[in-house]
Amino acid sequence: MRRIAIIGENTNLIYIIKKELLQLDIKYELVQLEDAEISVDYVIINEDTDYNLKNIRGLYYLVNMDSKFKKNLNISGNIITYGFGSKNTVTLSSAEKDEKYLVYCLQRYIENMSKNTVEPCELPIKRGFNNNNELYGYMIAATIALLEAVDIRKLNFIFNNEEIFS
Repeated sequence: MRRIAIIGENTNLIYIIKKELLQLDIKYELVQLEDAEISVDYVIINEDTDYNLKNIRGLYYLVNMDSKFKKNLNISGNIITYGFGSKNTVTLSSAEKDEKYLVYCLQRYIENMSKNTVEPCELPIKRGFNNNNELYGYMIAATIALLEAVDIRKLNFIFNNEEIFS
């Protein structure tokens, strides 16, 4: 079971992450942030925080680069940036609200939990969204799925209810 710490209390974001990880059959536990030192698999930093990040040891840090951080995050580990900027590791190459459609885009090679390389890719996702935090949730869920070595065909089926490969 993977341990996930989320910094930022946006309920839309947390709801999307929980819903999508459940559909992807990824077992996880959300870890409460406390003053004590904790160790987790994924640290999701969605917004600025006063929490002492030195208390968290994570394997992967997913950092929202659209957030305005007041101070240096001072984290070390596998950092994956996400957001709408073209230089992020993960972004969306398209998002059509009326069509309930977005395209997840992994722009760089990353190493997954199995120490295998995940190649840059685009993944269409048929989901409705109302705001940016829901889009961030889809980016995070798809990234965790790739890090967990979920097959791209399974991802496509779950996100779109159709196969893209024979």
